[in-house]
Amino acid sequence: MTIEIMKNSTSLSLAEIKEFLDSSSTLKFKSKSRKERNDWIEKILIHHKYLKCFKPEKTLLRKYIQKITGISKAQLTRLTDEYKRRGTLKAKEYKRNKFPKVYDLEEIALLGKIDNAHNVLSGPATKRIIKEEVEIYNNKEYEKLKDLSVSHLY
Repeated sequence: MTIEIMKNSTSLSLAEIKEFLDSSSTLKFKSKSRKERNDWIEKILIHHKYLKCFKPEKTLLRKYIQKITGISKAQLTRLTDEYKRRGTLKAKEYKRNKFPKVYDLEEIALLGKIDNAHNVLSGPATKRIIKEEVEIYNNKEYEKLKDLSVSHLY
């Protein structure tokens, strides 16, 4: 019966779950990965309509989930709260915070050209050269770099 339970662990009735919990008190389980664990928990919650269950049924389901996955009571509470809030336990897509690009490859190449022409001066000196190119010599090539900070140079 144990092998059949493991294959159909998401489709057991509440009576079968109670029987399983009573007979497996000495067994210990642990999930392989977070994704696999969360998918399994979500299937259990959906199959048994967890959000509409009464407290005794929820308690039984929680004990079953804890037994099979090996997670703590607190972690299960966090997961069920997340399921209530989002309707799923699938991982959210990671959105990296990206700063807008200010300087293109042309400007970077121009900075390299300035550095090579002046034997790699300090940041403040390079900034001053760029500023003079724009203000004194009206060189439009350096226009985008005129407000460049020293920290951007480094």
